[in-house]
Amino acid sequence: GIFIDRSDRTSSIEQIRLHAASVLTPGTGAVIFPDQQRPYPRRIRHQQREWDRKQPDLQVSKWMTDTCFPKSGGLWHFADAITELDAVRFLDCTVVEPETVYHYGGELHFDVREISRRELLGEPENEEHLRTKLIELWQRKNEMMRERRT
Repeated sequence: GIFIDRSDRTSSIEQIRLHAASVLTPGTGAVIFPDQQRPYPRRIRHQQREWDRKQPDLQVSKWMTDTCFPKSGGLWHFADAITELDAVRFLDCTVVEPETVYHYGGELHFDVREISRRELLGEPENEEHLRTKLIELWQRKNEMMRERRT
């Protein structure tokens, strides 16, 4: 994995560029968790209000009940840094804890689906397409998490 210090955006992008080619060689895959932060109820409510104010047509508070929104910028820069690597795979991962437990012995469910670079980034590649795709993916993630938890 590439662990990124998110406190400095410029440094984060440089870290990705420096390490991506050495870590992600042809024939390898990348598992990307683009969540911005841990989805505590208070943070989810804050993001719901923020997005409902910025983009009311998305009706985020109706469907984003279990996650926080990812930031597309980091993923966009990551994808840009690995354009020369042919065999990098993008995996959309959702991890669901059916019941929140604060001790060992809990249960986790993993849903992993490969997503093509073209589907994720568009043709031609553009950040607006990525944002739209992340909204679609996060709607599915939240639905899946709600179903697993009920």
